[in-house]
Amino acid sequence: MDGLTFIASLFKSIADLASAWSWPLAVGFCAYLFKAEIRAKLKDIRSFKAPGGFEANFTEELAEVEATFDSDVHVELRGVTAKASAGDLGIAIDNGAIQANPAGVIMVAWRDIELELRRLTYDSTLSDATSTKNRRPVGTLINELHQKEVLDNNQVEVLKQLQRLRNKAAHEPEAALSKETVDRYAALAQRMLFELENKTPPPLAH
Repeated sequence: MDGLTFIASLFKSIADLASAWSWPLAVGFCAYLFKAEIRAKLKDIRSFKAPGGFEANFTEELAEVEATFDSDVHVELRGVTAKASAGDLGIAIDNGAIQANPAGVIMVAWRDIELELRRLTYDSTLSDATSTKNRRPVGTLINELHQKEVLDNNQVEVLKQLQRLRNKAAHEPEAALSKETVDRYAALAQRMLFELENKTPPPLAH
């Protein structure tokens, strides 16, 4: 084999090797670029496809909120009524409603929090009470109240976690959630609602 033939053969081998590795390298590069998005999607797939996966994931996040929430309000569930040491939170949960639509019970619990956030930011007075067209996103309201020192860091984190769980339930309305899980979410929501109801709206800017 002469020198030119050897060089040509070497270049061909390199080209074949590069061709063989091009797809794996491209896939690996894309996986690296979008690793956060891929991880989130894989988590969703594990949560929603595995038997009992949705509730297992939901209760895991719920436990994180319970451990995170730095509040003096303690809710004790007895039957369909919750009482709190800092006040009567009077949460009445219909057992039949939980069995028929557990996601709906969670969404109602979050709705009360959202209405209170809108009261604190005067958002409910900025538009027609029957219209949601001009209302600001809840995340914007939370950040505004945080900036004005109405909400502390812990309350902001817990609100965002509760909203995230509410969204999970809303996007999977057919997913089965046990009464215990719904009760735990409702109790957390009522603890937060009690905290919000005892806050004074910041002065309106002139």
